[in-house]
Amino acid sequence: MTPFSNKSPTNSLNLPLSLSLAAFFIFPLFSSYRLSYFIPLIIISFYQRPLHTSLWISFGCGLLLDLLSSHRPLGFHAICYTLTSLLLYNRKQQFFEEHISTLSLFTIIYASINTLIQFLALSSIQQAFPLSGKWILYDLIFMPLIDGLYAFICFMIPIFLMGRKISTKTTFTLKRPQ
Repeated sequence: MTPFSNKSPTNSLNLPLSLSLAAFFIFPLFSSYRLSYFIPLIIISFYQRPLHTSLWISFGCGLLLDLLSSHRPLGFHAICYTLTSLLLYNRKQQFFEEHISTLSLFTIIYASINTLIQFLALSSIQQAFPLSGKWILYDLIFMPLIDGLYAFICFMIPIFLMGRKISTKTTFTLKRPQ
């Protein structure tokens, strides 16, 4: 049984959704890094839900980001997340769902492609900012790596801990004095 499969005890998206929302509201209080809080939830939905449901989840996560941020036009993140999900949904077959690093690696790839899509979308609706080595290094490499680390620490560890069966059967041995 894998943490992403339909037979998994953590099949429900409730735990990943709760973790995403908690991180979305708590992490900004302690860190200046802008993480992609909902990407692990979207990737988990790739393995548990059909394409149309995953696209709706992507759209909803992007719309939530749009509603709570004022630096982009309304619908910008929703469209970018949905396009990225549409491009990557069928790529889930290249990643083994039972491997512990799957979510982290897929998060890194998703975050990088989403950043490229956002750059292209911003270039088409606003004046584009120039591509620089610093932007490529920071936004296309460093931040997706941080997002992958976030996915591993905040999602994979809790999912594996929640998915493990804990034995409630305890054996006690009594030693009688002789």
